[in-house]
Amino acid sequence: MTKNEKVKEWRKKNPDKVKLHNAKSYKREYNNSDARKKWLDNNKDKNRQYKRNWWQIKQAELKDRLFAVLGDKCGRCGYNDKRALCIDHRNGGGFKELRSGISVVKYYEKVIADAGENYQILCHNCNWIKRSENNEVRQPIQ
Repeated sequence: MTKNEKVKEWRKKNPDKVKLHNAKSYKREYNNSDARKKWLDNNKDKNRQYKRNWWQIKQAELKDRLFAVLGDKCGRCGYNDKRALCIDHRNGGGFKELRSGISVVKYYEKVIADAGENYQILCHNCNWIKRSENNEVRQPIQ
């Protein structure tokens, strides 16, 4: 059996894999094509709005998963309005982590993966009280 015949036979046995391969190939070609670049140039606002909406949805989904893992109420007082809840680093150091340049999505994924060992959910009031008690409040530059 020649190589060509083997390929034809494999294609007949694996039509789903062939279809997937062809779709990936098309996508790769389209992403690098002049037609796509032209469309993006002509539809910058539309593309920007699409990306913004996509990221907002992604962040909301991750935040829901985060609350499912860490709980959906304050760890100190039990307040449960999600608009006023925040992620707290149990041992401090959150400011340095957030300023390291990590994106919100990557940060949420990291907190979810940690599963509550180094992070907890607190309302903003309890978070500031904890920061004051532990001297985590940044001092003004003199």
